[in-house]
Amino acid sequence: MENNGLNHEMSTKRLQLEKEWEDIMGAEEIYWQQRGGEKWILEGDSISNFFHLVANGRRRKKKILSLEHEGETLNDPTQVPSVIYAYYKNLFGIQPPRTVRLAEGV
Repeated sequence: MENNGLNHEMSTKRLQLEKEWEDIMGAEEIYWQQRGGEKWILEGDSISNFFHLVANGRRRKKKILSLEHEGETLNDPTQVPSVIYAYYKNLFGIQPPRTVRLAEGV
């Protein structure tokens, strides 16, 4: 039986090599998946010191500690949110209606 110009023996050998190749690729994929999780497992997992350091580091990077408002630097944690809220309320809040009138006689 001919298969793509290959005799039966060569076709069987090709299938065997393809199967070995798939097995090698599968083993390599498993190796890299396990290796990727290795750092997390070694340095910490779940509720641990490493986890808390990572989470707190993210929180510190995103927190606004001070804000400059009207030429003054605000460091009080209670004032910063109120200034931000007032800014955006003024920016996106209800604007007074604009009245455009043409001058008489134009």
